[in-house]
Amino acid sequence: MCSVPPPVIYDALKDMRARSANDSELGTCFEAAARFFLKNDPFYRTLCPRAFADYQAKLDKLKAQKKSLATFSDCGPYSRPQDAGEELTKEDIFFYVYGLLHSQEYRARFAENLKKELPRIPFAKDFLTFAQTGRKLAQLHLEYEAGPSYPLEERYISAEPALRSNPGPLSKMRWGKGQAITDAKGKKVVPEDKSVLIYNDNLALCGIPERAHDYVVNGRSALERLIYMYQVKTDKDSGITNDPNLYSDDPRYVVDLIKRVTYVALDTVKMVEALPALEEVTPTAAVLPMAWQNAVS
Repeated sequence: MCSVPPPVIYDALKDMRARSANDSELGTCFEAAARFFLKNDPFYRTLCPRAFADYQAKLDKLKAQKKSLATFSDCGPYSRPQDAGEELTKEDIFFYVYGLLHSQEYRARFAENLKKELPRIPFAKDFLTFAQTGRKLAQLHLEYEAGPSYPLEERYISAEPALRSNPGPLSKMRWGKGQAITDAKGKKVVPEDKSVLIYNDNLALCGIPERAHDYVVNGRSALERLIYMYQVKTDKDSGITNDPNLYSDDPRYVVDLIKRVTYVALDTVKMVEALPALEEVTPTAAVLPMAWQNAVS
């Protein structure tokens, strides 16, 4: 049994783990020390169950990652010979999955499954295109606030030049109104005009392309989600008021954000439509980990 008090070891290992983030050699020492104490000292495991559970979870995660990486690497289309022998990485797989989940074919084919269970990831033939597109999509979606803007037209009710630098407070945005039509029952209705977004009583943003509404996130287009999230609203239970006018010192923050989200939506649709067909590859059972074989067979 180890003679060093377990709590002391735990504190030392915590410190070593924190300092090993940017030091691979120290990280190796941490893994070795943790492995020794957690496997060989039952007294330590008893008094420090949280540390043992953390270590075991991390070990299980690493094993799963290695299995996934080996499985993808052993499948023929993923050997990346055109990259001069560059090996497949965990990042490649992450961006492959991100690209694949945007595939219109994938979403249509597995629509019912996706409603009730976690997504299953097929082995698409063109791995590289999905991975490269997934990387571009992730960058676009993460850096949207600093990205390019779509040139929407700003129409002001008041002609005062000051409104262009400060469009005024936002309460709740809404779509414009189209021309009145008569429905099947002979009743006149006024449909929404989604090419126009009413920002407030002073400003309307016009010229929103129809394709911008094709980028849907959890049942709503990106712009509709923006309308829903960026409104002054008070929670009934807590009494806390959500006020987007306080999100930034820049009075044009939301106006410019709408233009950027419009650009993101259009660019996303363009990249998604260019994705190739899945053309699934069926790996042999020998390539797959035992836990995956039943799912494929």
